[in-house]
Amino acid sequence: MAVQPLGDGQELGQVPHDVDLDITMDLLYGPIFHRLMVHLPLPDAAHMRKVIVAPFPPSAARPAAADPRTRAADP
Repeated sequence: MAVQPLGDGQELGQVPHDVDLDITMDLLYGPIFHRLMVHLPLPDAAHMRKVIVAPFPPSAARPAAADPRTRAADP
């Protein structure tokens, strides 16, 4: 199933654990399905990279402790 790579990414810490994988699959496949249904050309690779990365900003997969902006101040 296509959701499995995202689940693997969650286990590896590459995809945040609070991401709904079914919704994410809808977000990723939606643009392609839409273009196929209305007979538009498929997007180029650069556009698809943007679509794939949009739900996963680079900072979202980092644990809170790895982000210095969210570390608690020393007592």
